[in-house]
Amino acid sequence: EGWSTDRTEQATDNTDMTALEEDILTKLKDKGPQDPRELQRCFHDLRASDRDKAVAHLKFSGRVVENADGRLEAAA
Repeated sequence: EGWSTDRTEQATDNTDMTALEEDILTKLKDKGPQDPRELQRCFHDLRASDRDKAVAHLKFSGRVVENADGRLEAAA
């Protein structure tokens, strides 16, 4: 087994992070490029640290890129 019940809280966090990543990607596709602060304002109670983690993962996976103006946008 690759999991244990001790990690239930982390699994919830990962699920929430996955949902957040999808929401961020959808928002960027719908609204176009945004800087991180603009993006954060789109979500009620989104902490900057959570935004940064989600954006970093999206950038790492190639789903979000930073344009020449430093704004985030969905990868083509």
